[in-house]
Amino acid sequence: MAEGPKIAVIGNGTIAVECCRHLLGQGENIAFIIGDHKDDGTDGWQKSLKKFAQANGISFHQPEGINEQKWYDFFAEQAPDFLLSFQYRFIIKRPIIESAKKLAANIHFAPLPRYRGMYPIAWALLNGEKTFGVTIHAIDPGVDSGDILAQKLFPIEEEDTAKTLYLKAVKNGVELFSESWPSLRSMTVTRKTQDAKKVLYYPAGSIDFSKNGIDWSKPADEVFNFIRAFIFVPFQLPTTHYEGKLLRVVKVQRKEETVVNATPGEVLGVSDVGVQVACGTGSLEVALSEEVSEEVPAQLRIIEKFSIRKGGKFS
Repeated sequence: MAEGPKIAVIGNGTIAVECCRHLLGQGENIAFIIGDHKDDGTDGWQKSLKKFAQANGISFHQPEGINEQKWYDFFAEQAPDFLLSFQYRFIIKRPIIESAKKLAANIHFAPLPRYRGMYPIAWALLNGEKTFGVTIHAIDPGVDSGDILAQKLFPIEEEDTAKTLYLKAVKNGVELFSESWPSLRSMTVTRKTQDAKKVLYYPAGSIDFSKNGIDWSKPADEVFNFIRAFIFVPFQLPTTHYEGKLLRVVKVQRKEETVVNATPGEVLGVSDVGVQVACGTGSLEVALSEEVSEEVPAQLRIIEKFSIRKGGKFS
């Protein structure tokens, strides 16, 4: 077993795998890992933490719920020096937090104190943010409310979607953790209390991702942000209907032209890159798909198959 502080990891997916990989590369002692109960040990669009743990001989547990007395007892008995959380599904309660003798810390995909809580990536896109970030913070009994230990900001580009922004957060999160681990380990990191005046919080249920239909009556900027926030393959793409037939939007671009005397959802033009659609004000160019896929199909084929024409109507 590696020497050094005893580390417990709670997490899921690629961010957890890559941060654990960094720890092992530094010769650290990961005593055990608590993973997602749905992790089946195979890599998909995200890497499997279970697969990683098994490949490296690390004790791996995946309870359906961690906030139970048996797990409180387990953590108390294990008494890790560091408890590190990487995209874990559940809120971690006080008995587990306090089991860490030195520090309990979490990576949150948001520029805290903004975007505490759930769906920070989708909300940042819906709100038209130009900058996003990842934050390492101390875990306290609140929701993403502990002291900021390290933070990294990066731009949100026009072409970003919920999926691409998530992948950027993973990449920047791994980099931030790798850079910050020495000061976290030595407990020399500077702690910064979150400014309560700048807090922005969204609870569970604040977005219903099943309601992914596009409302073309809204201004183009709002529709643009909605579409980007709901593009997250393999889970979903935003939907629209053309003459009663369901289609999905896989890509969206702004159009600068002024739209005059067009009704929301009206087709203003078609081309090999997609369909220009009028919004409540302004218009957008969208690439359409029949399937939930990242592949952008040949647009002229879709246009021909669904008889999409100038003057037609999306709803």
